Amino acid sequence: MHPRSHAPGRWITDRADYPPEKLAFLMATPTWCRKKAAEFGPYTEALVTVILKESPMRNLRKAQAILRLAEKHSADIEKVSEKALNYGNTRYKAIKAMLENNICSDCRAAPCAACAEGIL
Repeated sequence: MHPRSHAPGRWITDRADYPPEKLAFLMATPTWCRKKAAEFGPYTEALVTVILKESPMRNLRKAQAILRLAEKHSADIEKVSEKALNYGNTRYKAIKAMLENNICSDCRAAPCAACAEGIL
């Protein structure tokens, strides 16, 4: 039998009901996210730290989503994180677009067209 909340509008989650891959992200705290980001490199760690600096619990899902992108695009996440930090853009959609479209992989010296147009 599952535990039950007797307060109106409240519930109790039984973590044993979650599949292991979903439970891993449910337990991903801001501290865990920073440690995981550090595994990819210093720029990815800095990006996740900046994201979690303001309202960590509100931005936790965003940090988790970026870590999922990092798992998928592990070869490029450091370059993209560096570029995003240089331009002060931590938006998930911008980071995802850069990774998926291979934008900004080699434009360290000068802003590329995507950066100039505001995609980044």
